[in-house]
Amino acid sequence: MVPSYYPIIAVLLAKGIVAADCFRLPRDYPDTFKKLQTSEGRDELSLVLGKPVCEIPWRVFDKQIEALERHEVGVVTFLDPGFPRYLREIPKSPPILFYKGNPGILDRRGVAIVGSRRPSARGAAFTRRLAGDFAERGILVTSGAARGIDTAAHEGTLDRGGVTAAIVGTGLDIAYPEENAGLLQTISKTGCVVSEQLMGTMPRPFVFPLRNRLISGLSHVVVVVEAAARSGALITAQWALEQGRDVGAVPGFPGDLRSRGTNT
Repeated sequence: MVPSYYPIIAVLLAKGIVAADCFRLPRDYPDTFKKLQTSEGRDELSLVLGKPVCEIPWRVFDKQIEALERHEVGVVTFLDPGFPRYLREIPKSPPILFYKGNPGILDRRGVAIVGSRRPSARGAAFTRRLAGDFAERGILVTSGAARGIDTAAHEGTLDRGGVTAAIVGTGLDIAYPEENAGLLQTISKTGCVVSEQLMGTMPRPFVFPLRNRLISGLSHVVVVVEAAARSGALITAQWALEQGRDVGAVPGFPGDLRSRGTNT
């Protein structure tokens, strides 16, 4: 039986195809996957998508499937009942998610904590306490596994026996930052590590602002700790407002550049 994610991975590998195009694919995914393997079938799909569907690099596709199996990565698509329900509602919802851990926790819409990659010692300590307090109340804590506040949020949750989700901007075979490889592995045992990126995707600056919409989309409220005037954390807050989520900011010391974004 052809898994629902096969045609989505295949078509995403075709030149000129973007994630939004996947939502227009015929829902009969075994037949769609079969059509992708012939020029006549791709011509038919091109009419459906309104753009050319080029030949699929099948060797790359095979490597993707092999990597998913080797790293024990799960896959869920928008066609599957297990797709996180809150992500179905947001603009630019992803057609496919890759995960390690328990994706069922993603329906427990909780709190996202984000902030500076270079926080003060007090900011990091406060984040750990805040995340731990949420954890003790059974609230899911979501963040992006970046250095600084993100790491503190995940660690504070785990230290108090809570459940946390890490939404990353790379393939799940790439640990970024590298020093958080152990943290991501720990999160995957009790929570979930999630990405919308294909296996082997390295960190690229333009991916992370897009990744932030998933952090906010999976949460009821986004809390920003120590964000500079221009920061990824504020992008997450903007996504949250556009998605109808609540946003909270932890005020910092007046004049501290690390808190200029939250203070204003």
